[in-house]
Amino acid sequence: MSASSVDKTKGQRTRTNVRQSKFGCFTCKYRRVKCDEWKPSCQRCLLAKRPCLGYPRGAPPGPRLDTALSAAIFSQSGLGCNPSDPQNRFVSLTCRVLRHGPRRAKSDLELSFWTYLVPQLTQSIPSVRAAAAAFGASYARHVLRSDRACSDVETVQWYAQALRQTRADLSGLRHGAVPCIVACLLLAFTEVLQHRNDKGHLHLQGVFALLAARADGNSTAIADEDEISLMFHKLDLQSATYALGRSPDLPPSPPVTPDASLLASPDRVLFRILHSCYHFASTAYRYRYINRRLIPAELFIEQGRHLGVLQHWLRSSCRQFQDPHRAIAARSSGEQLLVLRAQAFAAFIYVASIFQPHETAFDAYGPEFQEIITSAEALFEKTQNGTPLGDGPSSLPPFTPEMGIIQPLFFAALKYRHPLWRRKALNLILRSGREGPWCGEIEATVAWAVIKAEECLADHPPLGPLGMEVAEDLALHEPSDVAEARRVHACSVVAYAGREPDNEIHEDIGLRPGPMFAQVRLSRCRNVDRMLGVSGRGPCGYPWQDQMYWDTWTETIQVLQ
Repeated sequence: MSASSVDKTKGQRTRTNVRQSKFGCFTCKYRRVKCDEWKPSCQRCLLAKRPCLGYPRGAPPGPRLDTALSAAIFSQSGLGCNPSDPQNRFVSLTCRVLRHGPRRAKSDLELSFWTYLVPQLTQSIPSVRAAAAAFGASYARHVLRSDRACSDVETVQWYAQALRQTRADLSGLRHGAVPCIVACLLLAFTEVLQHRNDKGHLHLQGVFALLAARADGNSTAIADEDEISLMFHKLDLQSATYALGRSPDLPPSPPVTPDASLLASPDRVLFRILHSCYHFASTAYRYRYINRRLIPAELFIEQGRHLGVLQHWLRSSCRQFQDPHRAIAARSSGEQLLVLRAQAFAAFIYVASIFQPHETAFDAYGPEFQEIITSAEALFEKTQNGTPLGDGPSSLPPFTPEMGIIQPLFFAALKYRHPLWRRKALNLILRSGREGPWCGEIEATVAWAVIKAEECLADHPPLGPLGMEVAEDLALHEPSDVAEARRVHACSVVAYAGREPDNEIHEDIGLRPGPMFAQVRLSRCRNVDRMLGVSGRGPCGYPWQDQMYWDTWTETIQVLQ
């Protein structure tokens, strides 16, 4: 054969596998294979037990992998076999808790993230699987309070194993950054289930550092997707709202323009607003207990801007409630908007009163507090007709990672001194389960400690038949009946004790641990006006540490259940 004929033959050679998808997932693109573009993860990755690392920006919606099809693929691939294995049982429990958690303020993408992507990674990445087992063991021990399922020693062992494997993956990112992010999130949730919020916050900061590193590398990764980025901003707000006066870890979001608020979804707009509001509040809070003449003028200007943006969002969301042609008429969207409005009202009250040192200033926001409580009541009315998590013999106590309804209700129970309304908030908090670091039982206990101190009550139960009997008498009182000198300015949990097993035998989990007690620290100012008149008093983040003007004491209270 001549050289010319060889060259001609080479020029006629063609590839047979040219049908590559334009918007395939990053895993399939890396492996140079055809992607079916199913969302949120493709079937090829699911069957091969590989992590589906997401889709490039601008990818079309494509077909969605519903629950039934996902279960069939898991069964076909042999994932989740050997249910008698303790690790499999705890991983299955984790997936069930995250999949069936209440929607609250979740978007569709967040639901897909916890329902499909996380379970897939638990079956394909060892570090994620170990972190899921640690979360499941912690949930069984500290939420279900089961001695038979998992002991304290086993819980620590599962956590230590997950920590070792996650550290090994972080050192080389051999599976990519997404599995490391998910593993760190599950470890953070494991810590908050055991009320170790400071350690959970460290894991969350590790996630933010990993996201920042990927962004600096100009990666087309999960951190660059607007909706996924919004989810991490929501998680960031959890710690900022849990410890008032603390700044969020992620940088503030760009200002929201009126045009952008009309085009984007309500939750995306609101959480950009809230993120900026709590960045401002972390600075402004230090000026709360000083003379107003010493507060910089630019802070008052910024306060007005944030209040205006929040009012604009609330008016827009109110129109969505009234418009029957909007998608908000759907059940799930209606639940989401109720939670978002409660969060917006709580932020509005907090920002509006940020420079008011007197607790009586909160009495002017009665309609807003009542809106928070009625929104939560409507939320539970919407869910009680279905099969919500927490009802029925085979259900589980609810847990959701994102912000929800507990923080606005807790704020209302503390600051709205109307006896009847704050007890309504207390009842709703107890029904809310867990939302990140927010635990309904713990927050209700702290709120009850504040109510007892302000209303000079004895140690009788705040809820149940006794609370219903006195409801009519409570309705006659107003917030002004609680004097400024009796009002609690700050409260926090400093320690936990108890949980020794009692003699009650539960048919599902065996020996049930005994009651838990919380040590609650309360602070009130003896004379606000005299404190403000002290010359040379500058900004301070923890003013109640000054024993000259503040009374601080600790009470040990049994956790409400």
